Amino acid sequence: MPEVEKHLRQAAHNLRVAKELEEIALDWAVTAYFYVAAHVVRAYLSQRGDNFNSHKSIRNHLEKLVENGYLDETIVTDYLTLLDTSVQARYNCEPVDEFKEVLPEVKELLRGIIAYFTSKVPELSESQELQQYLNQPDLHGPSPG
Repeated sequence: MPEVEKHLRQAAHNLRVAKELEEIALDWAVTAYFYVAAHVVRAYLSQRGDNFNSHKSIRNHLEKLVENGYLDETIVTDYLTLLDTSVQARYNCEPVDEFKEVLPEVKELLRGIIAYFTSKVPELSESQELQQYLNQPDLHGPSPG
């Protein structure tokens, strides 16, 4: 499925960007980590033949998939937490340093999302970058420098 592969390619790109942004812009790093998750979720939805153009329509559809037993509620809650954190980072004008505190949680939520969808999207297990992220020992923020 070409759309699945496109979304996974974009997710891997966003992961590279997020790692670089940790050094210079934590608010945008948080946002980029959310977009890794967004494209993993879109790959899953695309595989199902579901395509949506807005975060709101994806949120509503994910909630219906939970109701119908296709997705775990905790994973959808984690995804929505990342979405909300991303919105907060972009629009609430909070001090950027405050994102040092949430970055480890963001990275752990993303790890759980990637792990969960790896069993649902076979192509995800073929993405070396995303699979390496699952096996990283340290997801606790930017490296000291």
